[in-house]
Amino acid sequence: MGNKDSIELTIEISNDADVFTQSFKSGPGLNKLMWNREFTPQSYSADEQEQVESAFAKLDTARNFFRRSLKRFQKAGDSIAVKRKLVTDLIDFLNVDPSLGLQKAEPGTFQVSLVYGDNRKIQQLIIRQDPLLDEE
Repeated sequence: MGNKDSIELTIEISNDADVFTQSFKSGPGLNKLMWNREFTPQSYSADEQEQVESAFAKLDTARNFFRRSLKRFQKAGDSIAVKRKLVTDLIDFLNVDPSLGLQKAEPGTFQVSLVYGDNRKIQQLIIRQDPLLDEE
């Protein structure tokens, strides 16, 4: 049974090209949502799907780890999130364009919208480059 004081919230984080959306129930007090900076996966175009399937077909003769990855990809069916996660994990081995994996938020300015019922609150979010990771 749900808390009678809980409400359905939706949070959207977006820039000009990508968006992350998640709905959740919130209750009284402080609520926390962790965002791993991955955007909501978009479906592959026909060309992208062909590239990814061709790359995964190469795994057919690889070791057990890659066979398991191939099976997970095939079993994923319509789950684009699972497919893009597998591609992200194997991007170097598959030798495909990194854009075929999950898109991560890079440093920049984003719009965060919190939607509850007919209400929408908008705030700006700035992700800055970690100075400890700057290349010299």
